Amino acid sequence: MLNLSDNFKNDIISTEQTLTPVVVIADKNDNILYTFSTHNVEINNISVISILKDVSKVKINTDYDKKNLKINTLRANIYNYYDDKDRLTDIFDMVSKKVYLFYKSPHTRTINFTDEINDTDCALVYKGRITRVQHNEQIISILGEDSTQAKINNKS
Repeated sequence: MLNLSDNFKNDIISTEQTLTPVVVIADKNDNILYTFSTHNVEINNISVISILKDVSKVKINTDYDKKNLKINTLRANIYNYYDDKDRLTDIFDMVSKKVYLFYKSPHTRTINFTDEINDTDCALVYKGRITRVQHNEQIISILGEDSTQAKINNKS
């Protein structure tokens, strides 16, 4: 169950909700390395780059008949752009970094990794680790898997 801030809950009551995805890439100590979004958004004390192309839906599936657990994955496509002379893939290695997906509503403006929720916190809907990165000159496709994958690896 998601812990949601009061401002986020109030924003999603309306049928005309405006939610913006915000992908945060952090190191193992949760120091924020990059923050991407589909639109220009303001997050307190965090520089957000609006080069996120799209984010997949986050799903959890379990096939009880075949005894298979389908890991909760996140797929995101980011424009491979940093500045006029560098591409993001040339200056930054994303594999094994932590990845978080937040949704920002009109009245939320802070990113919080802890379970303690403040009134202005964006909704944290996914946290995991980047396991695969594919890229070309225009797009970087990242695949993140949640911590369940690490716990069930090499188990029958």
